[in-house]
Amino acid sequence: MILIALALALASHHPADNPAKLAAEAAAPASGQSCAECVAAAQNWLKLVDERQYQASWEASGAVFHASVSGAQWASMAQGVREPLGAEVSRIPASATQTNTLPGMPAGQYVVMLFNTKFAEKSGVVETLTLTRENGAWRVIGYFIR
Repeated sequence: MILIALALALASHHPADNPAKLAAEAAAPASGQSCAECVAAAQNWLKLVDERQYQASWEASGAVFHASVSGAQWASMAQGVREPLGAEVSRIPASATQTNTLPGMPAGQYVVMLFNTKFAEKSGVVETLTLTRENGAWRVIGYFIR
């Protein structure tokens, strides 16, 4: 198992049956808001990592991420774990769970997203992203890969 643990222990999450269900969950309001933009934020952030733009992915992440690891540390960690996996071949959304609480974190808006990912050198990978709402935008604050 490969694991990059940043910032927090994630709350339990539920799997979606398929990508269509994830889209329906993402569109469902949580605290009166849609999560379509959090799905896009997660995918855009993962694209930066896929393209080895580690500094840009660090800059696009949230304050909790920045407090947990420097840009240089993140680049070193990400390069060491992601590059041996090869290029991303497919990434299928598996679940998106919205919550206002996470262990060890203040009350806020959070989304925990899981993606089933296949890389050129390894299949069966699960990527977990935790996002929070900061300054009107969704930001990644945690990334786990196993």
